[in-house]
Amino acid sequence: MNILIALISLYTIAGLAALLNRATGKRLCPICAGAAGTWIWMLALYFGGWHPAGFTIDLFVPTILMGGSVVGIAYQAEKYLAPHIKPLAWKMIFIPAGFTAVYGVTQSWWWILLLALTVMLVTAAICLRVGKSGGSQRRVEDLEKKMEQCC
Repeated sequence: MNILIALISLYTIAGLAALLNRATGKRLCPICAGAAGTWIWMLALYFGGWHPAGFTIDLFVPTILMGGSVVGIAYQAEKYLAPHIKPLAWKMIFIPAGFTAVYGVTQSWWWILLLALTVMLVTAAICLRVGKSGGSQRRVEDLEKKMEQCC
C-alpha cells in the first residue's frame, strides 16, 4: 500500500512541477521533484508520529526514493566538477556517503547522518566549482575542443 501511495504522490508532484515549469519557463526535473517531495512528506509523517486512519509509513519506500535523490544530485552536480576531478572519483565518494546519510536518517542514527553529511559537504567543496564560472567554464572548454576538431 505504501508504494502505491508513494507512486501516486510522485506522479502528482511531478505533474505539478511540469505545470510549474511550463508556466514559469524554469527547468526543474519533474521526476526529481516528485521523488524528493514524496520522501520529504513521508519522513515528516513518520518522524512527526502522525498516522492518519492507522496508516503507517514503511521506511523502505522513502529510503528507495532518497537513494534515487542522492544519485540524481551526484549526476547533476557532475556538470560543475573542477577540471582535475574525475567523475568516477566524485561519484565513488559522494554517492556512498549519501547512502550512509540516508541510512542515518532512517535509523535515527543522527551522528551517522552528521558524519555522512560532513563527508558529502567536504567532497563537494573540494570537487565542485560553485558560482557562475563553474558550469559555464566547462561548457566554454567543451566548445573550444569541438571548434578545434571542426576543421
